[in-house]
Amino acid sequence: EVTDCPICHGGGCVIDLIIDEVTDPWRVTLYDPKGSPVKAQQIRKGNQVTMRFRVSPEFANSVAEYSVGFKGGKPGMGINASIRAKAVQ
Repeated sequence: EVTDCPICHGGGCVIDLIIDEVTDPWRVTLYDPKGSPVKAQQIRKGNQVTMRFRVSPEFANSVAEYSVGFKGGKPGMGINASIRAKAVQ
């Protein structure tokens, strides 16, 4: 689990969030534990979006509290995405 990463506890850890089944017109935004948008590199391959970001030292002990928001779908349209995370550095 990412929260047990010894590198992340000091801050500066790079995380890849891999989100599967993100179909158009959905867009993904990453938020820190305070609800502010996070600058993340987004790589889209088919229906998979990878968001790479550096954990802020302020939130080094609360990596699991980052959240993902989806927008752009049509009213009544749901999303069935799966999300996994891995520490890169």
